[in-house]
Amino acid sequence: MREIDSLKTSIGSSNRNLFRSMAVAMGLMLSPESLVLLGNSVGTVGLPFMFLLLLAAGAHLSTAFSYGILYRRFPGAGGEARCLSEALGTTTAFVFPICSRFFLALCGITGILATAGYVFNEVFIHSFPNLGFSFCLLTFLFLINLISRRLSEIAQFIFVGLTFLGLLSLAVIGLLHLGNAPSNDWTSPQMTTSVARTVSLGLLPFVGFDLARFAGKEDTLKAEVFSKSTMQGILGAAFLFFLWGLVSAQYVPLERLSDTTVPHMVTARAIWGETGRVWMGVILLASACGASNILLFGVSRMITAMGEERILPAFFTRLPYRPLFPLLLLVTGVAATMGLGAAGSPALNTLIRAGFLFWLLNYAVVHLSILRLRIQGPNWAIPVIGLLASLSGFVGIVATDDHPGFLLKWMSIIFVFASFLGFLWNRLCRGMPRQR
Repeated sequence: MREIDSLKTSIGSSNRNLFRSMAVAMGLMLSPESLVLLGNSVGTVGLPFMFLLLLAAGAHLSTAFSYGILYRRFPGAGGEARCLSEALGTTTAFVFPICSRFFLALCGITGILATAGYVFNEVFIHSFPNLGFSFCLLTFLFLINLISRRLSEIAQFIFVGLTFLGLLSLAVIGLLHLGNAPSNDWTSPQMTTSVARTVSLGLLPFVGFDLARFAGKEDTLKAEVFSKSTMQGILGAAFLFFLWGLVSAQYVPLERLSDTTVPHMVTARAIWGETGRVWMGVILLASACGASNILLFGVSRMITAMGEERILPAFFTRLPYRPLFPLLLLVTGVAATMGLGAAGSPALNTLIRAGFLFWLLNYAVVHLSILRLRIQGPNWAIPVIGLLASLSGFVGIVATDDHPGFLLKWMSIIFVFASFLGFLWNRLCRGMPRQR
């Protein structure tokens, strides 16, 4: 009996870790920005975009596979930092995670909370100021993460669960015509030069699954659970995006989908009228909370892990299960960015896109590190596929951007500044033992 009870307890703990990790893996994928990109892309390319989306999901599955290999060789939250440092040097291990995750957290949370403020004002309480609600939401998420890791992960599960089930229910209502709204005839969009750009952007909705590494305590999330949760998270998001793309194209003219800045809201209203609009408002608020929350606690724990590896200063390692200083740094940075009016700046979208591009480059660097250290075993083709997909997506997005010069200028500034800081810290900490 004791053995059976022990087995049940072990299975229950493994399932909890799996669902918790999946909620973290899907947090950024189900952000409001992903829904905008999905709707606009379907309007630009039409139904073929859904199949391109599935190919993009396949490319990210190769990256998830590489991360699984990485964490088997380098376990723990600092595994990625140790792998990059051993393969490509400490400066590289500093630059790419900071340029991707930390920079995207600052700009991305600002944009996401601005969207949440707009949604709350337009859908629920018109007299409530947009920016005021954004600050209220930032404070709420900060307090959740400040109180405990467990509370932030429970909240993450609720946010992602509500987003996923809410969007799935709307899609099913639309596909079964339960909302009493007539659907449109399928149409084909006129192919334009933006199609190539849209195809490249298809990689972006799946970025961020690797933050699942920071779910749970370091010694409870095994590499196998991490790999399973990230792959299932990617497949779950791909399934949901596929259904929502189908119903969007069915209920809204493609030209309308490609032009609007709120294609998800237009689709929800077409499916279910005012009720659909309000329900989509709830989904978007949950989505904004889930994406912002995962960036807050995932990036703050990444910074702590990098501090433990001496890739960042040691004071970032204080209270590893409640990384207070990195959390304060992120929240203060987002609050300052919103306070300076960046939330309404047209340049913010470009900076967010720069963060996603750095994240794709970080994936490429991980694949390259695995190949260089030769830890992939007989599965060498999978990291190669992931490396080529990440680099191709980066080149395609930059080459087809509306303002490639502006995008590359800011990416160069960020990269040079981060490289200088990484090189400087690497020189200062030479000879210092790593904290274990």
